[in-house]
Amino acid sequence: MSIKLRIDNIGEDNFYNARAVNLNIGGRVIKTPMRALTYQELNSKADVPDEVTLNSDVSVIFKKLSSTEVAKLMATNPYPKRQIDFIEDYKARMQHSSAIFSLLQPSRGVLTEHGFDRDKYLRIVSDIQKESGLKFISFPWLGYDSTTLLQKYKVFDNYCGNSSEPVFILDIAAQPRELEVVLPYIKSLVLSGRIHLLGILYKRKKDALASYDLLWKFLKELEVGIVLLDVPREDLGSLSASHVQEFVLGDMIALTSVRGFGSKDEDIIKKPIKDRIKMFNSPDLKIAPISKLESGEWIDKISPSFVKNSEIIHALKNYSEAENNQDKERVLRAISKAHEFIESSKEFTSSRKYIQTGEIDYYLGTKQELLNSLKTPFNNLSTAKAMPPIKKRKI
Repeated sequence: MSIKLRIDNIGEDNFYNARAVNLNIGGRVIKTPMRALTYQELNSKADVPDEVTLNSDVSVIFKKLSSTEVAKLMATNPYPKRQIDFIEDYKARMQHSSAIFSLLQPSRGVLTEHGFDRDKYLRIVSDIQKESGLKFISFPWLGYDSTTLLQKYKVFDNYCGNSSEPVFILDIAAQPRELEVVLPYIKSLVLSGRIHLLGILYKRKKDALASYDLLWKFLKELEVGIVLLDVPREDLGSLSASHVQEFVLGDMIALTSVRGFGSKDEDIIKKPIKDRIKMFNSPDLKIAPISKLESGEWIDKISPSFVKNSEIIHALKNYSEAENNQDKERVLRAISKAHEFIESSKEFTSSRKYIQTGEIDYYLGTKQELLNSLKTPFNNLSTAKAMPPIKKRKI
């Protein structure tokens, strides 16, 4: 399959970084920044009382494994088989995407456990992906020291062979000195046309400032698609983290793997339903609970995202019925997920146009909450103009 990538524009200032990229996979062009579809967002279709369509040019089957799940993966036969079946099922359901890849990533806590066998884990998850028939095979972040990691990358590249393409996953939380060792090798694979996607595990910018600075400077002009993974639904101030990150680092944004939106914390569970269910609002890019929306025409703004919206309207108007009804709460959560994916994807289409044309300042001027969030650490710095568009060349 022919894969080519072109950078249309790079915009950067003291308080934002952004770029617009065209990725051509087998003749289908993926335009970024964009929102990738996760398997859990796809799952929400089943509980939405509507024939909703959730599509994206990039789909991600991302699972963050606990210590117990890692143990089962490495010590039993049924569990790896279940993962193969799981990936094959979602690969079929995501068949309209140009790029599909999976990532079975151990949680950060697992990586620090005594006795964690990184080599064995890598062998098993690599074989799971190959057995699933994926074109893109991911190399999860496993906490190797940088010298060993570089050696493992080279072996993994050979393992993938001509039938598949490696997708290396970096952890933005890693120290810059660790990342600096492997970045030249990654660049050589990009320049040779061997790899076209690079995965990065999310961490809030303030917790990894030096690594964000390093990766942006290294990757901004490199023709590789940056897939930002494990992104939470919300950033500070209830802003959509996906829309914050398109102005920090990331071409394709994939949300974190959780069961529904919200926390399992007991204090959250005890909250009333109007505070548990949250909705995405495009004008200010915020994720707001129903309690902060119900005074306005919030239902009229949400229902147009769906076709058979009479049932959607009924569920939203009668949300209080879900207070102690898990089935009705599940429907509300599904509506929330599907609505956010649809409207957030539209917002990426809108913001992308401004990034492509070098009018980022204008777009941010229409999103004051986002602008304030990006500017917060830089209030005392003067701003610079976005870089002019890069001269386009045909793919």
